[in-house]
Amino acid sequence: MNTDRRDFAPFALKWFPTLVDATSDDWHFFLDKVTGLDTPLEMPNGSAFDRWRQALAAQGYPAFPYTATDIAGAKAKATAMLEAEQRRAALSGKSLEALAVEAPNWTVEEMLSSAKG
Repeated sequence: MNTDRRDFAPFALKWFPTLVDATSDDWHFFLDKVTGLDTPLEMPNGSAFDRWRQALAAQGYPAFPYTATDIAGAKAKATAMLEAEQRRAALSGKSLEALAVEAPNWTVEEMLSSAKG
């Protein structure tokens, strides 16, 4: 588990250049102070960085590349994709049910030849 907060430096030095020589603890406590968070020292970097990134974005730092409009559009697209997949799955299931009724004793060869034409 990585907790060396200096790994955050390449991302945040553009906003906080005075921290260029900061230690891991310096970064940790500075980011908590800037964001108003109280991040446990033992929290893995991935979780800690995400907390700080979100808090910085809420303060106006360009720490999150997506706008609210981008997120809403992505969610709408995901909803449409899910609906399309559900329709496909429902139709596929109906096709298999129909095949089971129409050809319960067909061999594989008979099914393949009927599909050709």
